[in-house]
Amino acid sequence: MRNPVRVNVAVTFAQPKGTNRKAPQPGPVVQSVGRRTPSTLQIQYVVCEASQKMPQLVAFLQEHKTQKVIVYFLTCACVDFASVVLPRLPQCKALCISALHGKMKQAVRATTLAAFAAAPAGVLLCTDVAARGLDIPDVQWIVQFDPPQDPSAFVHRVGRTARMGRSGNAVVYLFPHETSYVEFLKVRNIPLQQAALARALPDVQPIVQRQAETDRLVMEAGTKAFLSYMRAYKEHHCRFIFRLQVGWQGCQCAITLPVRPGREVRFKDKAREKQRQAALKQRLRQRREAAAQPEQQHKAPLKPEVHLPAAKRRKLQDKEDLDELQRDYSLMRRLKKGKISVAEFELETDPQEGL
Repeated sequence: MRNPVRVNVAVTFAQPKGTNRKAPQPGPVVQSVGRRTPSTLQIQYVVCEASQKMPQLVAFLQEHKTQKVIVYFLTCACVDFASVVLPRLPQCKALCISALHGKMKQAVRATTLAAFAAAPAGVLLCTDVAARGLDIPDVQWIVQFDPPQDPSAFVHRVGRTARMGRSGNAVVYLFPHETSYVEFLKVRNIPLQQAALARALPDVQPIVQRQAETDRLVMEAGTKAFLSYMRAYKEHHCRFIFRLQVGWQGCQCAITLPVRPGREVRFKDKAREKQRQAALKQRLRQRREAAAQPEQQHKAPLKPEVHLPAAKRRKLQDKEDLDELQRDYSLMRRLKKGKISVAEFELETDPQEGL
């Protein structure tokens, strides 16, 4: 920088005339100079593995069942998945759980928000659609189950508590390789303190797995959440911190993926299952009619091999990874809609299985 200049700013607060300068003046507690969050807000972080993330949340909600808690997720599908799974767990049956995200109709969102604001206690599962412009009274805890894609949304999320001089608490769950996010936030004047893990964790996985095997609603919600989470995680603004690692990333939602042919898992709702069976028969008939018609094969000409610089090769590799992820998502949607069988899906996603 040419000709750098350092400017020190002193913050003072004007007082009405006739008041004693030495006497303390009542009023809301303001945030400290240089700090982006109020001094009455205590922000904590918990480091845990992906397989422990949902049990940690369940233990936390059970401990704070008499308070108002807002839980933020990364995608709308993750909110739907949690809203389906959590009420089925024995530890959460006494909780008043509601969901809110951008894909809901405005009337439904307004009704849900009004009910949560009027309730003395409860849990609101939401995305960043509820991170700004909402003034919900008496919110004691903000839980960030997933850190936001945009780091600027972190402050807006925790700002739903500790309002008007009141005290509040917030906690964010991080994977072990994401702990540098804490230092990143400290640089942005957002201090965090590490919290201890809950010791007595409920055994959530067998319950969710059993629900996914007996109710297609849970299976489909988990499948959709898994794919949407993978895609959203890849688009984090802080990619140097949030690195996509497929091996552990989907553990929290992958437990609901079909472990047997998807057509054997039925909806518990008989009317919905009847509609699904009718749609499957119609699509199967359409596929047979389309297969009877001759197919035209278009082969693209081979392109000459070009040696690219390392930066362009990495960019091209990232694009190929994203295209492959989108292709798998498309295949999963076709499987869910009954357009392809489980065997065809496995052959497309893992060609080695067909050899």
